Amino acid sequence: MPRPRASRRLIEASVCEVQRPNIGLVGDTGEDAARRLEAEVAALLGWIGQVDKRTVGQRPGADDWSAVECLAHTAEFIPFWAAWATDVAARERTGEPFGRTHDDIERLAAVERGRGEPIDALIARVRSGTERAAATFRAIPDERWARSGRHARRGEMTIREFVDAFVINHVREHAQQARAATA
Repeated sequence: MPRPRASRRLIEASVCEVQRPNIGLVGDTGEDAARRLEAEVAALLGWIGQVDKRTVGQRPGADDWSAVECLAHTAEFIPFWAAWATDVAARERTGEPFGRTHDDIERLAAVERGRGEPIDALIARVRSGTERAAATFRAIPDERWARSGRHARRGEMTIREFVDAFVINHVREHAQQARAATA
């Protein structure tokens, strides 16, 4: 299988790699994380339902993602990071490696595959992944949210910190990116 192509600018300036401010951590429980995720996704899907479907595949620039590509990435990263939350929560030792970086081949391949997927199918995948992730977050015992792992670029992060950065704020950022792509 050929390696997915992404422009150098896309990879270097990707929303996924921008250092994000913490806009309020998810709280102390899986319920807090699940509710924030559900609210962010509801806002994204509510907006996408109102957009002219002819514009969702349009890229604002050659190196920019379309709304469809943002949705495809969102459909992939929500369950990806929820699975890592479960993994880190189950560990007895802290500081072990977890996650991926912005240049991960599967991450880029998911965006490529999503380009050709019907918008309704992408919406269904985002919704389904969100439901599974919210259930995953609720199942993690409250005391385990302070467990940590070591991310290759960001270093030591608790589950609370990486769910906030890589899931909840990430949904918000790609929602903004999708809106800009259809403006």
